[in-house]
Amino acid sequence: MPFSSLKKHSPSNLAPAIGLASHSQPVYPWSAHALASGKSPSPFPRYYHTLSTTATATGELFLFGGYTHSSPHNDIHVFSTRDFSTTLLQTSGETPSPRYAHGTALTSTHLLVWGGLANSNHKNVQNQGHGDSLYLLNLGMSDLLMS
Repeated sequence: MPFSSLKKHSPSNLAPAIGLASHSQPVYPWSAHALASGKSPSPFPRYYHTLSTTATATGELFLFGGYTHSSPHNDIHVFSTRDFSTTLLQTSGETPSPRYAHGTALTSTHLLVWGGLANSNHKNVQNQGHGDSLYLLNLGMSDLLMS
């Protein structure tokens, strides 16, 4: 099939993105937004972190751990898809050790964190053992989620 027969889309005939904050101007396939950190420190720059792929009913995603400023971290940030803000979430209990290259999943009331690397010597990743611990953050125990 020749390329000239493909239907071209202009920004005016594309549907707006579902689930993102409403805008008074047209929503195009890509748009840049500044993150509002408020009183919390910015979670960036960061890599080898996880971000929940499913948002809560009120539009929050959870960013956990990762490698930043030359070391792994175990902090958790709540990212709001409504106003593009990030908030550092304070938790207690058996908190996972600082880690990166781990996995997370969000269920209706729990954030699961498993595996990953805790050694800050990221230059020799092949010889590091992956953690086999599973951690559950019970989001339903208190008013952790923003309203």
